[in-house]
Amino acid sequence: MAQQSTHSEPALAAPEFESAAAELDTPDLTGYEPFVTHKEFTIYRRPREPLYEYKVVGVLAGIDPATCLAVYTDHQYRRTWDEYIKDIRAIPDTDGGHYCRIAYPWPLAHRDYVYWMRTRLLGDGDTQVSVTIGRCHHHPAFAEVKGVVRVDSYAQTLVMRKASGGTLGTQVFMEYFDDPKGHIPSWLINWAAQKGVPAFLDQMHKACLNYPGRK
Repeated sequence: MAQQSTHSEPALAAPEFESAAAELDTPDLTGYEPFVTHKEFTIYRRPREPLYEYKVVGVLAGIDPATCLAVYTDHQYRRTWDEYIKDIRAIPDTDGGHYCRIAYPWPLAHRDYVYWMRTRLLGDGDTQVSVTIGRCHHHPAFAEVKGVVRVDSYAQTLVMRKASGGTLGTQVFMEYFDDPKGHIPSWLINWAAQKGVPAFLDQMHKACLNYPGRK
C-alpha cells in the first residue's frame, strides 16, 4: 500500500479476516511454487516482479495458539529475541498503529516501517482462529529519517488455530510481501528470504517456548 498524503487509519473489513482464515485449511496457491521445506513448514513463493510474495503453511509444535499470538504481538518481548529489531513501538492514540526499524547488514541502510496491525478472533473453543493483518500506512508523526529507507510496500497476514490430532501445537498460515527498496540486487533479497523465513520461524518457536506469560 502506498503512503497516503493525509493521515487516516486504514479500514480492514470483516471479509478480509474471514478470507484469510479460510486459507488455514485450503490455502490458495494459484501461481505459487514450493520454495523451501523447513521442519513442519512448507514455504511457497509467487513472482511479484522483481521480487516474490510468500505463503507459509505448517505447525509450530508444542505451542498453544494463545502463546503464539501473545509472542507475535508483544513488542517489548520481541526486542529480547529478535536481534534485527532496533526499534518497535505502538503509535499513541491510534487503533493499531506501529513503528518498526530493522537493521540490515553493513553496508546496507536500516529499513523502517509505519504500519497498522489488527487482530480478530473468529469462532471459539478449539476451533477458534486468530487472524492478524498488517499493512503499511502513513502517520505524520513518523516522517522519513535520513539514512534510513522507508518501506512503503509491505503486507503480512498471520492465521493460527489449535493443531488437530490431539497433540499440542499451533496450525499456522502466513502470507508475506516486503519490498525493501534501495539498490539491493533482487537475487540477494530472494536468497535472504530463503534463509530468513525459516530462521524467523525457528526464532519465534524458541521465543514461544521461553515466553514469560506461557502457562
